[in-house]
Amino acid sequence: MSDIVNPYIAGNPVTGSEMFFGRGDIFQFIRQALVGQHRDNVIVLYGQRRTGKTSVLYQMHSHLDAHYLCIFVDLHGFALEGISGFLWELANNMVRSLHREYQIDLPRPNRLEFMADPRNFFENEFLSQVWSVCGDQHVLLMLDEAIRLQEQVQADKLEHEIFEYLRHLMQHYERLNFLFSLGSGLEEMEKEYSFLFSVGLYKKISFLDHDAANALITQPIKDFYQVEPNAVERILQITSGHPYYTQLLCHSLFYRWQQRHIPRIEVLDVDEVLDEVVERGLAVLKHVWEESTSGEKAIMTGMATSMGEYNSLIETNDINRAWAQCDVVIPKGEMANAIRNLIARDVITGQNKYMFTVELQRLWVQKYRRLEWVKEEIEDTIREWSSNIEIVKSLPNTRISRRSVILGLTGLAIVSATAVGIILREYTQRSISHTIPGPIFTHTSRAATPTFTPTQQGSGIPKGKLLYSASSPGPTCDTGGGRWVNINQSTISCLPIGDVKISNTNQSSKLVGTMLISLPGISFPSNYVIQAQLQQASTSSSDFGIYFRNQPGDLQGTYTFLIHPDGTWSAYVYDNKTAIPTEITNGRSIGDAHASILVDVAIMNRNFSFYVNGRQVGSVTDGKYSTGTVGIAVDQGGTVFARNFALYMIA
Repeated sequence: MSDIVNPYIAGNPVTGSEMFFGRGDIFQFIRQALVGQHRDNVIVLYGQRRTGKTSVLYQMHSHLDAHYLCIFVDLHGFALEGISGFLWELANNMVRSLHREYQIDLPRPNRLEFMADPRNFFENEFLSQVWSVCGDQHVLLMLDEAIRLQEQVQADKLEHEIFEYLRHLMQHYERLNFLFSLGSGLEEMEKEYSFLFSVGLYKKISFLDHDAANALITQPIKDFYQVEPNAVERILQITSGHPYYTQLLCHSLFYRWQQRHIPRIEVLDVDEVLDEVVERGLAVLKHVWEESTSGEKAIMTGMATSMGEYNSLIETNDINRAWAQCDVVIPKGEMANAIRNLIARDVITGQNKYMFTVELQRLWVQKYRRLEWVKEEIEDTIREWSSNIEIVKSLPNTRISRRSVILGLTGLAIVSATAVGIILREYTQRSISHTIPGPIFTHTSRAATPTFTPTQQGSGIPKGKLLYSASSPGPTCDTGGGRWVNINQSTISCLPIGDVKISNTNQSSKLVGTMLISLPGISFPSNYVIQAQLQQASTSSSDFGIYFRNQPGDLQGTYTFLIHPDGTWSAYVYDNKTAIPTEITNGRSIGDAHASILVDVAIMNRNFSFYVNGRQVGSVTDGKYSTGTVGIAVDQGGTVFARNFALYMIA
């Protein structure tokens, strides 16, 4: 029995069909995207590490009809040194794959001719040869680990033009289809190279469904031993159907069977191999930790400490009590952001109460990341949290009005969103409502004014000098200071700067939006950051977001960064408020569109970068407008709350 080969694959992609289970929804999505009403779509498969993206690519040829020639392109195996080198490697990969998979023979391109003019040779010589032997068939290029393109660009080994050139191939060659696999989470996926994927259709690859996971556990070993139904459920409870962890656990159970010759695997057998499985999965479990922010690490450790021996549901109060043992207080805003990100990454699951998605992660955290160790690991962040709390202690011990809703700070020299959240909860607000035709603004004046110290918020948001903060002492329209300006009415109405509620009841304008910030005496620089904490009303379901570089004259031209009701986002340029806007980039879901969302837009000459809750979600380059005012937008019939609008000049 010891000579029988263990069928479970712990780590490598599944290349054969006998150990591949499920994923019917993925293949159906791809078939519809390729051969449906809208042809030639670019497809993007994304998901966390070890969720089976590469395995899906290896199985693709078995799930598409003969009209498509599937060519797997492992970018980890490419040198990616310059566009010419990339095209040479791609052409050779295509020649080998067509021969190996489809017995289609092509001559290898002459290297000297190819490298003399690689783009022209690839399109006019090489692709012409491909079409001559493939008839009316399409070629589906499946580029695995596409993040390698961005990495090589950042390392100055690959020209930035690679993105534009691939986009050119997508748009001009109907029979050349592209599928990209991204081994990153959503937040990391939308970076500079998002331009390449802005026309793509996205599909997340996550865990196996119950039936597929059950088959993976029971089918490969049915001729050797049985897995009792309660043991199957225990495995699923531990792994949640994560393909890598399920294979890893079953791999250890198979070895246990080989050593003990037991006819059945029971729950006790599963539990007794868990320590071994944690050790064998150390690299992947540790990688989840290393990808996490300090706040996310604090949440995972607090949860694991509170749970004890079982992966049970934990409240935020339990996490706070665990950290209180080490005299650490996690700010409420930081905790909310960390929990939201961990859920998006499939690390934890739940609503109001939370547990680890994969119990092996809990076991690893409990063993290798105890509270006191993690306190040392994230001590700089804990020190920042503590300093923010000290600021709060110096303010009056009063409470914020429940009617006010959050609006954060934007970042070229960005105020910590956590600090803002704590500060604003600690001083009194007195609600004053103003009703004007169309949009409705609810302003809240303050009994005390905090002092904001610009700091860096999130990864990659540039620092700068605070130019204006809506939380500054209250200049009003009457004194010529900053003011909100209603831009969708024939007469201008304005209010003192502060927290606002914006309800857009104007049905005549095709352009989303209601309000701009006017700063008499202050000219807008070319490089600056806008920050705002926005929250859509629970009864609202409209686009909302930020204006920037708005042209004078009742929105004769502007840019917008808008969050849609489904949680996706887009950036637009408008020629005027009645024209149909041009979408210049977009991105996938950033989460619940009704949650409180910290939005940053960094504007640096022609380059615009977009951040949500401190993480970059996308960027774009456009030079139509070089200056203009900024503001908050909400579509017709929508209501959005805003707090602490701020501007920062980039240093």
